[in-house]
Amino acid sequence: MYCLASWPIASLSWECYSSKVFPGLRFFLWILTVTLWLTPLAGAWVAQSEVLGPSPLELAIRSYNYLEADELSTNGKPSIIPGLKIGAHKEFVGERFEGGVDVDAFFSTRGLKNSYFLIRESYIASSRHWSENQLTIGRRLQEWSRLDSSWGLGVWQPRSRWDNLAIEEMGLSGVFYSRKIPGLEVVAYLSPIFVPEQGSDYNIDPNSGKVTSSNPYDLIPPNQALLKESNPVPVRYTLNKPNIVEDIILKAGAGALVRIGRERGPWGRAAYGYKPYNQPLLSYDPFSVAGGEKELRVNVYPRFIYHHVATLEGGYESGIWGSELMFLGDFPVQESRIPIHVNQEVSQALMASLAGHVQYNPFGRGRMTWTGSYLKRWGGSEPDSGSPFIVTGAHSLFEIRYPYREAVRLSWEYESPSSQWAFGQKITYDFPLTGMIWSGELGYRPEKNWKLNLGYDLIGVGPSADSSMAETGGTNWLSRIRQTDRVRGEISYAF
Repeated sequence: MYCLASWPIASLSWECYSSKVFPGLRFFLWILTVTLWLTPLAGAWVAQSEVLGPSPLELAIRSYNYLEADELSTNGKPSIIPGLKIGAHKEFVGERFEGGVDVDAFFSTRGLKNSYFLIRESYIASSRHWSENQLTIGRRLQEWSRLDSSWGLGVWQPRSRWDNLAIEEMGLSGVFYSRKIPGLEVVAYLSPIFVPEQGSDYNIDPNSGKVTSSNPYDLIPPNQALLKESNPVPVRYTLNKPNIVEDIILKAGAGALVRIGRERGPWGRAAYGYKPYNQPLLSYDPFSVAGGEKELRVNVYPRFIYHHVATLEGGYESGIWGSELMFLGDFPVQESRIPIHVNQEVSQALMASLAGHVQYNPFGRGRMTWTGSYLKRWGGSEPDSGSPFIVTGAHSLFEIRYPYREAVRLSWEYESPSSQWAFGQKITYDFPLTGMIWSGELGYRPEKNWKLNLGYDLIGVGPSADSSMAETGGTNWLSRIRQTDRVRGEISYAF
């Protein structure tokens, strides 16, 4: 199932824009998918261009094995997700045109509910061999903000959130103009359409009104709710479907960036954009308990609002080591509210990050890379407007827009001289939660086209996690996924 966006709620989780909920959106997505697949290929054929990069097609057998098998099975979520991954990653360069495609599809043996399809890039552009000015049409990744990309925040570009521990960034879709000369790069984009980020599989049972999901990272909303001065009653969820074309697709966006500096030496970047939020905000109606049915009926209304985004970054790159200081501002455009709704709110947010990296050859063999980054955020979350009715003792029922308020990340990676072996570790520490994500990866190439990957992800939170969840409505995602430790493996062949 292809799903455009999901933004779970803490005590009232919600579904994404799936093909079951919006049949018309499925048709639009298939047309968009076919178009994005074919435009770079057609461009390469027209230009009789040269194919660059590694082998264009990759097949892999992949498996995710979650250690909390009993807990996941109890919630109706699989503890093992095996499947087949197909990827296409290619660039085409010709005398007049160039193009690129970077797509992945994962087909789980447990069915489409545990599968995904994502398009990171698919574009056709005028060749830089022809002119320093380049025009691009399609979906293309661009480093609008290194802070946003490195921490996977999804402020500038949409993401694929099927796997919350390995978020995939995808490019904006539209028309791009760029000019790149030594020491200066200018990029501008304009898009008449909007494609939100992809989430996982949320569905509503039309008979029971319950929300279901097969993804281990998704929070299933309660089947019962405690109302003020009342005993728990069953909950029935209903989605108020927006107009797909007017309310979602036809939302224009624009942005521009300027980067000064060469690949080595000092550099700086400034960018500004006015575009829709990549994630939906949610509202819901106050409860209504039918006299004879004695149930809580919750109508949820997704909203897409605009925001101003600003980037200011600078640093130094020597080729062996580098450092950067980065700022990212997110300024929502407030809209009118419906008084009877309880609305998820966002506020102005400012993020700052100090990062650095260093490379060296240990013992004169191979390559070792160390990377460190510190993130601090101010603002970004606000109490719900309206009158929440479910008793939680919190100021919001919705998930926090940003996963971290203050965190540090340290990683290292070693690659052997022949690139046959590669292994590394990554640790992310959340200061308010005293929580940590510890990931490891081992890669081995027995032959040129074959590769074996093994990895693990361990999650732990400190005693302050429960109090932090109470203050934010149980919305902190790290606290919610602390029972999803896992090991993963993949065997791939590149053609």
